[in-house]
Amino acid sequence: MIAYISDLTHVSDTVATSRIFPLAPAYIASYAKKKFPHLTVEIFKYANDLNQALVREMPDFLCMSNYSWNFNLSYAFAQRAKQINPKLIVIFGGP
Repeated sequence: MIAYISDLTHVSDTVATSRIFPLAPAYIASYAKKKFPHLTVEIFKYANDLNQALVREMPDFLCMSNYSWNFNLSYAFAQRAKQINPKLIVIFGGP
């Protein structure tokens, strides 16, 4: 089983983007790996990286962070992934 966990950020030449590692998704990934040792987990910060991963291999679970600044971006990825695989489990979470 495969889970992709993302805390997506917008990338632009004119807007500073966060280069901070997504700590909360890393905690979730660590906990998931402990509970489900056979689970493969990948963490994504940049939309381009997630896009390439979705083209390469569709996960069983797509987990998206939910903030005001990235909700539309995350939602667009979730919609697209569900169109490709309607059985995909999509999980949104955040503060």
